[in-house]
Amino acid sequence: ESVEIDEPFYQYDGAGNLWQPKNFGGRYSGAVTLRTALEKSINIVSVKLAQKITVPKLTKYFENIGITQPIDPWAGLTLALGSSGVTVLDQCVAYSVFANGGMRYDPVLIREVRDRDGVVVYDYRRDAAQRVRQVMPANVAFVMTNMLESAATYGTGSESYFGAMAHA
Repeated sequence: ESVEIDEPFYQYDGAGNLWQPKNFGGRYSGAVTLRTALEKSINIVSVKLAQKITVPKLTKYFENIGITQPIDPWAGLTLALGSSGVTVLDQCVAYSVFANGGMRYDPVLIREVRDRDGVVVYDYRRDAAQRVRQVMPANVAFVMTNMLESAATYGTGSESYFGAMAHA
């Protein structure tokens, strides 16, 4: 229920170039909770939150939840808007952390390998414990899951939002 101000935002990079992200539709909502900002996909609040967290901490957080793609060190606050590409597999692993109570389960594409005589030469269960770790507190994962559900039910991920967009 933390509150952030959705208002025009700008920043100059090291070369003096102006960066001024916008919200979809170009409107601002003033004081909003982080839940509302996520529901409505408010870009400015995402950028301000990334600024508070700091880009190095955000990058480390991405790595902890399963993003294996290198994060562009020059992306800066644009990371909050999805500027760094990720694979579908990484995205699935990262989002699964929320649903799994903060536990990250690294994916297994091959469960077992047998030789021509049927003898198991590799069984993923032998090192399964190495592919599971707690990467965020369970209470944080619960709140994130709840906020994502709100976005799907009431926000930009809802049927009513897409129906309204189709008729706009």
